Amino acid sequence: MKKEEKGKEVKMNAGNGSDKKLSYEELEQLAANLNKQCQQFYSQLQEANRVISEINEVEILLSILGKSEHFSSTFTERCASKVETIINTALDAADKREEKPAQ
Repeated sequence: MKKEEKGKEVKMNAGNGSDKKLSYEELEQLAANLNKQCQQFYSQLQEANRVISEINEVEILLSILGKSEHFSSTFTERCASKVETIINTALDAADKREEKPAQ
């Protein structure tokens, strides 16, 4: 076999020491599965980033509330309301996740 052709072979190690050449269809299926898994991971990453942003926002709002003497009462009331909204939304989502398996 030529050196150029050797690089084109794809082998999959099944873990038992035997190597198996994959067909084009198997490679297509493998690529589709990896693509789907990548999309799932990307969605999970986006959700994690959203949650981190929300946590950072709550930290900032709580910091403002801790120093409320430096801000107007209207502003601190808005901050407190925003914290309550974020926490209630998170609690509602957690309740829905707990109820889902029971259905």
